[in-house]
Amino acid sequence: HVIPRLNGSKWQSFVVSDFLCGWNSAISEDNQGNIWFGGVCGAGRFNESGWTKFSAGSELLSSEVRGIARDGQGRMWFSHTDGLSIYDGSIWTHIPETSFLPYAHHLIPESLFADSQGRIWVGLYNMPEATSNFAAGMYDGQTWTFFGPENTGGTLGKAIEFHESSKGEIWILEGQD
Repeated sequence: HVIPRLNGSKWQSFVVSDFLCGWNSAISEDNQGNIWFGGVCGAGRFNESGWTKFSAGSELLSSEVRGIARDGQGRMWFSHTDGLSIYDGSIWTHIPETSFLPYAHHLIPESLFADSQGRIWVGLYNMPEATSNFAAGMYDGQTWTFFGPENTGGTLGKAIEFHESSKGEIWILEGQD
């Protein structure tokens, strides 16, 4: 696999097939200017010194990274099929899906977004056997709140992307399963 970068007017290609196999689904930047990539085989961090691979085990909760976001404290969040991983620059913390998701094993964390208030937003995929209709979760630093048709006026389906406007409004792009 190749990841292209436009630097001014010059394109550069980086071969990453040795550690970012399959599809890649996430990209973000940390406070030090490192660029993070996530995909089916874990995460990779790029800086001018080269690439560093992160995989399941002591670093990531599981190898399949679906989303990456940097929060207001500079921590990097990673969503996986099994929950979330948080990296503060030196220590990895894992939040298994069973410890924060209602109906765990039926909801999969996908996209991630950090808003200007320091909240983390998670887009959720409902497995076919799911008994909930939750489409998104929001963590305010202490508690999780989940959103779906039941508490959004019947309008929120699958949340695949988030955006915060200059007015502080959270916009959610919906997708289909």
